[in-house]
Amino acid sequence: SLHNKAINDWTVAEYIGLREGNWLLSRKNREDMTKKVGESLNKFGLSVSGDEKIGTLSELKRYQIEIVRADLLNGKIIIIEDDFENMKYEDIKIFSEWLKSNSQNRMTVILNTYSKIASYECADIFICFKKGCIVKMCSKDSISNIDDLDIFVIGNSMNKKINNLKGEYSYNGL
Repeated sequence: SLHNKAINDWTVAEYIGLREGNWLLSRKNREDMTKKVGESLNKFGLSVSGDEKIGTLSELKRYQIEIVRADLLNGKIIIIEDDFENMKYEDIKIFSEWLKSNSQNRMTVILNTYSKIASYECADIFICFKKGCIVKMCSKDSISNIDDLDIFVIGNSMNKKINNLKGEYSYNGL
């Protein structure tokens, strides 16, 4: 989890590199690990040092580091379950472009979120499930804006019902 408080004191190199089992770090092992992690960060175009603490990084950088870690561990499927509440729209857009350019042909990313903005920006294919079965599926090409995404997910008739319920309510105090 990005909100794991114990990991905030780790350096980026420790967080990414210690997953390979080098718990007893001699000076040589630490230097090798930092070098290997630095090369991976450069490969992904990140301007993050392996010596930076995880807790000091932005949410965007933390997500990017998770993808780098998954790549180093040869992960083929990544599942992101988050609502991106702490990320600004600009950061979600940057993350989406970065993710698409760095995950092509190497891994599949599944995004499980309630965030319409994150879904619209990051997804190439939209899939709706009901009780474990696929009930709807379409590609990003079929959806031109976020309103079309609403129509795809909940349908026109439900949108009309929701809009009819919206209105101006006034409260006259006692």
